[in-house]
Amino acid sequence: MSEDIIYGVDLSKKVTPIMVRDAIIRCFVKAHSDVLDDMREYGEFKTEEEFEKMKNLQVKYLIETMFEDIGGDFNNPTKEQLSKIVIKLKEYAAASLRKPEIIEKHASEIKKLIEKIE
Repeated sequence: MSEDIIYGVDLSKKVTPIMVRDAIIRCFVKAHSDVLDDMREYGEFKTEEEFEKMKNLQVKYLIETMFEDIGGDFNNPTKEQLSKIVIKLKEYAAASLRKPEIIEKHASEIKKLIEKIE
Protein backbone atom coordinates (compact mmCIF):
# COMPACT_ATOMS: atom_id res chain seq x y z
CA MET A 1 0.00 0.00 0.00
CA SER A 2 1.41 3.37 -1.00
CA GLU A 3 2.12 5.88 1.75
CA ASP A 4 -0.12 8.34 -0.09
CA ILE A 5 -3.11 5.99 -0.38
CA ILE A 6 -4.83 4.61 2.70
CA TYR A 7 -7.72 2.20 2.15
CA GLY A 8 -8.38 3.65 -1.28
CA VAL A 9 -8.13 7.31 -0.24
CA ASP A 10 -5.42 9.38 -1.94
CA LEU A 11 -3.90 11.72 0.65
CA SER A 12 -2.56 14.03 -2.06
CA LYS A 13 -6.13 14.94 -3.03
CA LYS A 14 -9.06 16.48 -1.16
CA VAL A 15 -10.39 14.10 1.50
CA THR A 16 -14.09 14.19 2.40
CA PRO A 17 -15.91 12.68 5.40
CA ILE A 18 -17.72 10.23 3.07
CA MET A 19 -14.37 9.04 1.68
CA VAL A 20 -13.11 8.43 5.22
CA ARG A 21 -16.32 6.63 6.22
CA ASP A 22 -15.94 4.31 3.22
CA ALA A 23 -12.25 3.78 4.02
CA ILE A 24 -13.26 2.77 7.56
CA ILE A 25 -15.59 0.13 6.07
CA ARG A 26 -12.83 -1.18 3.76
CA CYS A 27 -10.37 -1.23 6.68
CA PHE A 28 -12.72 -3.13 8.96
CA VAL A 29 -13.63 -5.69 6.28
CA LYS A 30 -9.92 -6.31 5.71
CA ALA A 31 -9.01 -6.41 9.41
CA HIS A 32 -11.83 -8.82 10.27
CA SER A 33 -11.73 -10.92 7.12
CA ASP A 34 -11.00 -14.11 9.07
CA VAL A 35 -14.11 -13.67 11.22
CA LEU A 36 -16.21 -12.61 8.25
CA ASP A 37 -14.91 -15.54 6.18
CA ASP A 38 -16.29 -17.90 8.82
CA MET A 39 -19.77 -16.70 7.84
CA ARG A 40 -19.38 -18.45 4.48
CA GLU A 41 -20.48 -21.72 6.07
CA TYR A 42 -23.77 -20.16 7.23
CA GLY A 43 -24.89 -18.92 3.85
CA GLU A 44 -25.23 -20.15 0.33
CA PHE A 45 -23.16 -17.91 -1.89
CA LYS A 46 -23.10 -18.61 -5.59
CA THR A 47 -20.00 -16.53 -6.29
CA GLU A 48 -17.04 -15.01 -4.46
CA GLU A 49 -18.34 -11.58 -5.51
CA GLU A 50 -21.66 -12.29 -3.78
CA PHE A 51 -19.82 -13.34 -0.61
CA GLU A 52 -17.60 -10.22 -0.65
CA LYS A 53 -20.69 -8.05 -1.07
CA MET A 54 -22.27 -9.71 1.97
CA LYS A 55 -19.14 -9.05 4.06
CA ASN A 56 -19.20 -5.38 3.09
CA LEU A 57 -22.90 -5.10 3.91
CA GLN A 58 -22.33 -6.75 7.30
CA VAL A 59 -19.61 -4.22 8.22
CA LYS A 60 -21.62 -1.31 6.80
CA TYR A 61 -24.55 -2.31 9.01
CA LEU A 62 -22.27 -2.52 12.07
CA ILE A 63 -20.90 0.95 11.39
CA GLU A 64 -24.35 2.41 10.68
CA THR A 65 -25.45 1.07 14.07
CA MET A 66 -22.44 2.70 15.71
CA PHE A 67 -23.33 6.03 14.10
CA GLU A 68 -26.83 5.69 15.57
CA ASP A 69 -25.30 4.89 18.98
CA ILE A 70 -23.31 8.14 18.99
CA GLY A 71 -26.17 10.21 17.56
CA GLY A 72 -24.26 10.66 14.30
CA ASP A 73 -25.28 10.60 10.66
CA PHE A 74 -23.82 7.74 8.60
CA ASN A 75 -24.78 9.52 5.36
CA ASN A 76 -23.34 12.89 6.39
CA PRO A 77 -20.57 12.23 8.92
CA THR A 78 -18.47 14.90 10.58
CA LYS A 79 -14.83 14.71 11.61
CA GLU A 80 -15.91 14.46 15.24
CA GLN A 81 -18.34 11.62 14.51
CA LEU A 82 -15.70 9.74 12.51
CA SER A 83 -13.27 10.08 15.42
CA LYS A 84 -15.91 8.65 17.77
CA ILE A 85 -16.51 5.75 15.36
CA VAL A 86 -12.79 4.93 15.38
CA ILE A 87 -12.92 4.74 19.20
CA LYS A 88 -16.00 2.47 19.07
CA LEU A 89 -14.39 0.23 16.47
CA LYS A 90 -11.24 -0.03 18.57
CA GLU A 91 -13.39 -1.19 21.49
CA TYR A 92 -15.23 -3.65 19.23
CA ALA A 93 -11.97 -5.02 17.85
CA ALA A 94 -10.50 -5.39 21.36
CA ALA A 95 -13.63 -7.29 22.45
CA SER A 96 -13.10 -9.53 19.39
CA LEU A 97 -9.67 -10.38 20.82
CA ARG A 98 -7.69 -8.52 18.20
CA LYS A 99 -4.06 -7.75 18.99
CA PRO A 100 -3.65 -4.22 20.44
CA GLU A 101 -0.79 -3.35 18.05
CA ILE A 102 -2.94 -4.28 15.03
CA ILE A 103 -5.86 -2.23 16.36
CA GLU A 104 -3.58 0.79 16.88
CA LYS A 105 -2.05 0.41 13.41
CA HIS A 106 -5.44 0.51 11.70
CA ALA A 107 -6.76 3.28 13.97
CA SER A 108 -3.72 5.47 13.30
CA GLU A 109 -4.13 5.01 9.54
CA ILE A 110 -7.77 6.11 9.76
CA LYS A 111 -6.81 9.04 12.02
CA LYS A 112 -4.44 10.25 9.26
CA LEU A 113 -7.43 10.32 6.91
CA ILE A 114 -9.61 12.16 9.43
CA GLU A 115 -6.89 14.81 9.90
CA LYS A 116 -6.90 15.43 6.12
CA ILE A 117 -10.60 16.32 6.01
CA GLU A 118 -10.97 20.01 5.20
